Amino acid sequence: MSASGTSDNGDVSAYHVGDKVSARWREKGPHEGEWYNATVVSVSAIDRTAHVLFDDGDEDDDVPWEDMSVRT
Repeated sequence: MSASGTSDNGDVSAYHVGDKVSARWREKGPHEGEWYNATVVSVSAIDRTAHVLFDDGDEDDDVPWEDMSVRT
C-alpha cells in the first residue's frame, strides 16, 4: 500500500493509515458487535480489510471495511 492510499495493483482504499474510525468489535463475548473508537494501522485494499488499534489498546488485524466508519 502506498502513502496515497492505493495498493500495488491500483485499487483505491476507502481507509488510510492514521484514520480515526469507529470499528465493530468482532470477538465473541459480551461486547461483540459494539462499536468502538480506533485508529487504522494498516490497510489491505485487495481484501478490503484494515488492521485497527482500538483506543483502549486492543487490536483487530482483519476488520472488514463494512465494519468501520470514519469519525467526523
